[in-house]
Amino acid sequence: MNVRVPLLSTLLALAACGDGGGSPPDAGVPDAAAPDAFVLAAPADRAALFQAGPYAFGYRTASVTYRPAGATTDRTLNLNLWYPAEAGTGDALVYSVAGLIAVPRDTGRANAAALAQGRFPVIVYSHGYGGVGLAGFSYGEYFASWGFVVAAPDHTGNTALDQTISLAMGYLVRPQDLSATLDWVTGDPASPVKGRTSEDVAAIGHSMGGYSVLSVLGARGDWAAVTAGCANSPGSCEVMADPAARAKLDAGFADPRFDLAVAQTPVIMLFADGELAALSRPVMLMTARRDATLPWATEGEPGWRRLDGADDTWIDLLNGGHYSPIAICDYVDPALLAVVGLDVTHDGCGPDFTPISEIVPAITAYAHAFVRLHSLGESRWRAVIAGEPFHDEVSVTVGAGAH
Repeated sequence: MNVRVPLLSTLLALAACGDGGGSPPDAGVPDAAAPDAFVLAAPADRAALFQAGPYAFGYRTASVTYRPAGATTDRTLNLNLWYPAEAGTGDALVYSVAGLIAVPRDTGRANAAALAQGRFPVIVYSHGYGGVGLAGFSYGEYFASWGFVVAAPDHTGNTALDQTISLAMGYLVRPQDLSATLDWVTGDPASPVKGRTSEDVAAIGHSMGGYSVLSVLGARGDWAAVTAGCANSPGSCEVMADPAARAKLDAGFADPRFDLAVAQTPVIMLFADGELAALSRPVMLMTARRDATLPWATEGEPGWRRLDGADDTWIDLLNGGHYSPIAICDYVDPALLAVVGLDVTHDGCGPDFTPISEIVPAITAYAHAFVRLHSLGESRWRAVIAGEPFHDEVSVTVGAGAH
């Protein structure tokens, strides 16, 4: 516990300090007698992508229980949920995990009433190995202020609180966690937006979460290679030898409800040859030239070469590290993170890297434009993404022609 609590504390300290771009103003609500006339707000231009949207947002937690295919027992996930809310409703917002840490927020409201009108697009966020769903708080708050529902499960057994499942079991259950989360958001009676979501669904994932989001698009791992090396990961050989688990791994995790994936410094070379090229839905790949955890030379640029879709987009952080996509470095002492084995100083947080306060808003803006283009069908964002980079230390490549 001496290792786990500091990591949890840092993630929640991060949540306490970031504000997702500032407090959104109260959302305007149209005539209640004409709900079909309601249209969610959209950014006016590129500059607006760097600002919070017009809606107040709510946050709540929930519990999701389901039986993963290939597993023998039920699995329960803690779920973090952000959504557009009625201004002035709900309670003071305090982010909390397992009752160990409580962090008050001055934006958003806990358990607020969902915005009365509109149908909301959905984003499912997948955290990295040993993280928590709250690591994606900045995306949750930002996108909810623009009218999205953002759901971020804690991947049980692979979090800051409990690292109890093998790597191979993580490969099996993580993508299924995302589908189960989407099931809950869209259909569970306890969901505050049940029956209120649109069919526009995107997935964003960091590091191991990048594997998860690419898997729900349909990419399958090189399980023969995993089996060959399973002895290096305690418990993995049992998973790979289990007929039901292996059958599910071989079948893959494609969920046609997801329109696209944004994979941030992902575990990507795990996928078998041809799997990424075979994807029919768009991928935004975010890599970092100075990634020390998943090096650019082996997991970054080669991953891009395996993608070949005309709409696939490569956001390459020329001076970024593995942790550049999450706003951790500006709020947490790197020495504290080093205690739990995260050498962030040399992987995104040092003075020679692009400042997190600059790169996270740029990354978020790119993800937003990509979602609006390929999930919501707003074609005007195509030129914005392919145009002048959002930051001087970002390179952007769009489409298969560059492969």
